[in-house]
Amino acid sequence: FIEMENKMIMHDKQQKDLATAKNSLEEYIYDMREKVYGTLEQFITESDRESFSAALTKMEDWLYDEGENVSKSVYQAKLTDLKKVGDRVEFRYKEAQVRPALLDDCGRLFVRIRKVVDSFSSGEETYNHLEKGDIEKLVNALTEKEKWLNDNMIAQQRLKCTDDPAVLTGDIQSQIQALHQLSNPIITKPKPKVEPPKPEKDAKADAATNSKEENKAKEEPVVDKPDDMDLD
Repeated sequence: FIEMENKMIMHDKQQKDLATAKNSLEEYIYDMREKVYGTLEQFITESDRESFSAALTKMEDWLYDEGENVSKSVYQAKLTDLKKVGDRVEFRYKEAQVRPALLDDCGRLFVRIRKVVDSFSSGEETYNHLEKGDIEKLVNALTEKEKWLNDNMIAQQRLKCTDDPAVLTGDIQSQIQALHQLSNPIITKPKPKVEPPKPEKDAKADAATNSKEENKAKEEPVVDKPDDMDLD
C-alpha cells in the first residue's frame, strides 16, 4: 500500500511539473507578443520584432497541436529557444530603466566630493582638519571615475535603444560603491577634540588655592623625630 501511495504521489508531482512547464511556455508567448508592441517596442528592431512575433505564433500553433502531450523537458527547451531573443530585448529595456537613477547617484557623489575638495582648498573650517594626502586621494579618485563615466556615456549616447548597452548598470554601481568606500571615511573624519580653556575665575581660584597650600607648607614647623634609644 505504501509503495502504491508513493507512486501516486510521484505521478501527481510529475503531472504538476508538466502542467507548470506547459503553462510557462504558453504565458511567455502571450506576454512577449504584447510587450514587443508595447513596453519593449523601442528596444527591438522592426525586422527582429516581425521574426520574433512569427516565431511566437508558430510556437503557439505547435503548442496546441503536436505539443499538446509532450514531456516537460520539451516544453522547457522550447521556452529556452524563445528566450534567446526575448531575454536580450528585456535586458536592454531593464538597463535603460535603471541607468538614469544610477547616473543621478553618480552625479550627487561627484558634487559632494568636489565641495569637500573646494572647501579644503579655500581654507574653510569645516574640513581644515583633513590631511593634504587625503584630499589628493579624493581628487585622484574623482578624476578617474569622472573620466570613466564620461567615456562610457559618450559611447552609450552613440548607440540606439536596440543596441546592447556600452556599459552595464552593474558596472556603474560598482564604480559608485568603490568611490563611496574611499571617500566616505575621509569626508566624515571627525575633527580632533580640543580641551576648552578654563574660565578666568576658575583659573584664578586654582592659583589662589595653590598659593595658600604653598604658604601653609612653609609656615608649618619641622619637628625632629627623636632618635631611637638604645636599650641595655
